[in-house]
Amino acid sequence: MPDKAEHADAYTKQSRLVHGDWKQAELDYSHALTPPISSSVTYSMDSSVFGGKRPLEFLMELDDLSKLPFYIYARFDDPTWSLLEHKVALAEGGETALVFGSGMAAITAALMANLSAGDEVLYHHVLYGNTHGLMTGRLPRFGIKTLSLDFNDQQALAGAISEKTRIVYLETPVNPLVNLVDIAAVRKVVDDAEKRLGQSGQIQVIVDNTFPTPFCQRPIEHGADMLVCSLTKAMGGFGVDLAGAIVGRKDIRLGLVMFREETGGVLSPKAAWNVVTFGLPTLSVRMRAMQASALEIARFLDDHPKVRKVNYPGLESHPQHSIARKQMRDFKGNFAPGSMLYFELDTDDDRAIERFTGHVGDNAYCLSLAVSLGHTSTLVENPYNMTHMLMSEEDKEVMGLKRSGMRLSVGLEDAGDIITDLKECLARI
Repeated sequence: MPDKAEHADAYTKQSRLVHGDWKQAELDYSHALTPPISSSVTYSMDSSVFGGKRPLEFLMELDDLSKLPFYIYARFDDPTWSLLEHKVALAEGGETALVFGSGMAAITAALMANLSAGDEVLYHHVLYGNTHGLMTGRLPRFGIKTLSLDFNDQQALAGAISEKTRIVYLETPVNPLVNLVDIAAVRKVVDDAEKRLGQSGQIQVIVDNTFPTPFCQRPIEHGADMLVCSLTKAMGGFGVDLAGAIVGRKDIRLGLVMFREETGGVLSPKAAWNVVTFGLPTLSVRMRAMQASALEIARFLDDHPKVRKVNYPGLESHPQHSIARKQMRDFKGNFAPGSMLYFELDTDDDRAIERFTGHVGDNAYCLSLAVSLGHTSTLVENPYNMTHMLMSEEDKEVMGLKRSGMRLSVGLEDAGDIITDLKECLARI
């Protein structure tokens, strides 16, 4: 009987994210339309040696861990993780993927597994609040130098790269301002700097792809070495599980598997199963609907007299709309500006801002005052006082974050209903 998976390459990513491939080197669930959930913490072994070697020796000499099962203990690997990792790698266009217990666990692993005391990290000056805390507080405690700058100033980026630079880290679109960074331009600056320094391949470009998801943007196609993402958000889609992932070349896998095993940032099989079964198969359908609504809502806000500014990549008024058109494309090549937008209320009065957020929290039907994003429900948050509240006033100013700024993650409600709620909230200013 022919194996359907043999013909999978002929189909679109949207279809392949629905159907699997459930047959891998690690396992064969090819007759299951919905795969089972693994539930074993430990696994029996036929021998204490693998190919004549002790487990650690075997691991250290293995070129491609993704091609062979290594089920010993659930911190090393898990069959349900394997299903999810194959799908995430497929969606993002990478050779391999590793899943973690949260997006921050993935980000921490991508950084710490590739850095040592004395190394330097350059990061774009607008970041998610907890990632910013990692850059400014945690990494320096281990002797790692971190430097914030605007990656859209390519001359400044080129001048900041030194012989000690090991990672260039960015988000695009950035959290929470929804501005963009040109990934290909950053790649070129890094490549030129490495040639100048005579140290090819020493610097890794890492991109957080959480906001757009692979439906809208695949950083590896534009020159990123590695990407990180929170599967908790739109990839998972339903707000029921914490999860994260790293995607890149197959040679990153062994070091990250060992880091994950040693630090314990592992994902539960049940959470992995939810993303495999519900999140990824519905990603394309959800993102199409949410970004269509996002454009309609962005246009409404852009025309509203009580809104000072709107950042949405789908608007021609976005300062980097041309970059969005180049690097934000769906699986079929269509422009895909995503479902995230940022807007500023036309007021600096804290009481007026609180009346807006209070009406969102207490009265709006389709809007929820909540952190997170990519949910089926539309989420509004005030980053200055919520996701980025731990940042210093100075860092917020450098970032360009205003007290009146609101981040909006568009859900699956009717766009007209969302606009109705926004009108009511804006009327309270």
